[in-house]
Amino acid sequence: MRKKIGEYAFDEITVITSDFFLDAWVSNCISEFMKENKAVRVKVFSDDTLTRNNPADNVIFVGFARNNKSAENMILKNITKTSVGFYTTTKNKSISREKTYSISEIMNMKTIELDTKKHKYLTTHSGKKSYDFHNSFIVVDSLAMCLEQGVRFNCVFVSCESVSKNAVEEGVIYKLKTSEELDPIYIDVIYTENLKKNPKIQEFINKIHTVGMQFYNGGGNFQ
Repeated sequence: MRKKIGEYAFDEITVITSDFFLDAWVSNCISEFMKENKAVRVKVFSDDTLTRNNPADNVIFVGFARNNKSAENMILKNITKTSVGFYTTTKNKSISREKTYSISEIMNMKTIELDTKKHKYLTTHSGKKSYDFHNSFIVVDSLAMCLEQGVRFNCVFVSCESVSKNAVEEGVIYKLKTSEELDPIYIDVIYTENLKKNPKIQEFINKIHTVGMQFYNGGGNFQ
């Protein structure tokens, strides 16, 4: 049986997020929290998909999960939003960097796509129009994996500004010009409601949120 120290204290919490967010800022927040709270064990899962982990209590998730049903009973704190688009490598000779493509043209290409059944990222007009890529080369369940496999196979893939930023700056990939923009996605800190009752853990959650906003240059569109 899990030990409780006081009514709202926990001896273990779980943090679920992607490798990208862990490397960017979440790992540092975890390290600082553990130094100050040695009695609390932190389990970390590198995973972009909230639903696959079936979170119950004592869970903090950082990433893109606003449309996932598992987040409905959890508290949302928006860090920022990031634009979604289609990218390819600078070595891909089948794509013109100057041309503006329609999304219907891209739908006929061999692409690496996100699992839209779980994520609903490939939408426009506030989700009123969604795209189904029947010609997908590979379907994966995270934007980070889209980028990794897109570079590996030198083809078109779905990504977003935050995940693709470094690779774009290094000249490895670039964003395709499109005649229609996809809806942005939101980066949230999502946590089970029971964690609200613990001031120390609430402070930890707020720290993840604040440092995340600083990582995105103090941006954030709160809704």
